[in-house]
Amino acid sequence: MPLTDAAIRQAKPKEKAYKIADSGGLFLLVNPDGSKCWRIEYHYASKEKVYNLGVYPKVMLTEARDMRDVAHKFLSNGIDPGMPSEHEMLRLKAHRECTLELGLSSEDCIKLAARIYYNMPMSDADKEILRKIRERQNKKVPQTVN
Repeated sequence: MPLTDAAIRQAKPKEKAYKIADSGGLFLLVNPDGSKCWRIEYHYASKEKVYNLGVYPKVMLTEARDMRDVAHKFLSNGIDPGMPSEHEMLRLKAHRECTLELGLSSEDCIKLAARIYYNMPMSDADKEILRKIRERQNKKVPQTVN
């Protein structure tokens, strides 16, 4: 049965960490100190792996499900979503900005990321989205004054 926000809020710490399953390998790990972490279990190269998606409530249920869906799409393309590389971290950050701040679908975000990563030609719409992302990033970085 899929998780609900109410069930997540009601999850109380126990003596040992425990999992609350959602779907598609996504689960919430409730730690003895009361912290709650989103994780996804998946198989890559014949190995079972676990990938940390973030801490609740900073990463909400809908965001965790979106990230799980992106991870599944990467797996279907032969890419390990838990690969600890700078590229993967940038991909997740770009995904969050594309889907949450710019309102793009996960699929459009993945297509844009692939075009950027593989230096493929971009449409005018892709260039506009990329311009908006860069504009947002520039606003987030404080400018120093000498």
